Amino acid sequence: NSIGEEDLKIFYENRNIVPVLKLKDNKKKETEDFVNLVKVLNQKQIYYGVMLNVNKENLKGAVSKEFADTLAKNNCKALIFAENINEKVLDDEDREFLKKSEKILRKSYDNILFFYINEKDKKVDKCLGFDEEVFQINCQGKMERCIYIK
Repeated sequence: NSIGEEDLKIFYENRNIVPVLKLKDNKKKETEDFVNLVKVLNQKQIYYGVMLNVNKENLKGAVSKEFADTLAKNNCKALIFAENINEKVLDDEDREFLKKSEKILRKSYDNILFFYINEKDKKVDKCLGFDEEVFQINCQGKMERCIYIK
């Protein structure tokens, strides 16, 4: 299912429901779809968050001022960094860079909550951020279960 007008109406009328958009890759098409979706949510005055699967390849872009500016300009209220546990895994140096970058972002954007979910020392076989009662919204606006939920 994609987010349609009826879904937008539900989010608008029920402010206790906050969609969290999942962005897992930095492919051009996914990024364009994502930016279009956040613009629609902003136009409809719907608060939302973003969960970004961070790996070695997308780390610098994930914590960049340009990405944070796009989210802030489009009324994002939370940015969650979750380590990608399947490929291009972060090492300790990357994690330190992410922690420092997150602190800088927190100081620069007082209207966005920033979270870093670090499960490096635990055996993880499920989604790092959510449990079974939560669904994700991918960058095309489709609702889906997290692939890590068994």
